[in-house]
Amino acid sequence: KGIIEVINKSTSSNIMCKYTEENGDNFFAQFFVQRGTSGDATVQSFEFVSATGRWKEMLGKKCLGAYTAMQQKRFMWQGKCDISDKTRERVKNYKKPE
Repeated sequence: KGIIEVINKSTSSNIMCKYTEENGDNFFAQFFVQRGTSGDATVQSFEFVSATGRWKEMLGKKCLGAYTAMQQKRFMWQGKCDISDKTRERVKNYKKPE
């Protein structure tokens, strides 16, 4: 879930998203538009600013993403974070404490 602010067909850098897994773990990410507008492909940098569970490993990590608008106010998005193999494995194999 997130909010994208569009003023005069331009997206601002005021984008915050929350992702929640079925187990309740979540993160908030702050997005900053690097180039593009709401009507075309947009490139963003983003940073994990709050997290629980497996996502704590990503706190403070800065990543890059891009999205393009589709029909019916939908969009396609892809992101990439440059993290170590060890961090990737800790996120992937995280076991929630019981």
